[in-house]
Amino acid sequence: MRVEIMKQAVLESEVDRKIFYNLTSVELHDYFDKHKDKFLKAESVDLSEIFLSLAGKQEAEVKARG
Repeated sequence: MRVEIMKQAVLESEVDRKIFYNLTSVELHDYFDKHKDKFLKAESVDLSEIFLSLAGKQEAEVKARG
């Protein structure tokens, strides 16, 4: 784990800092505008459970609607 932490620290200081943090806001916006397709992904939602309240209803009625 120590080796991985040190590797990440070197990458952040020697790579990320020199590449990302030296860019101006205008340069970042220009890059984003030219490469919008790289920043888009299809949105999706997965439901694992659905709660059906029985408040004021019969269980059979709720099951019939669900």
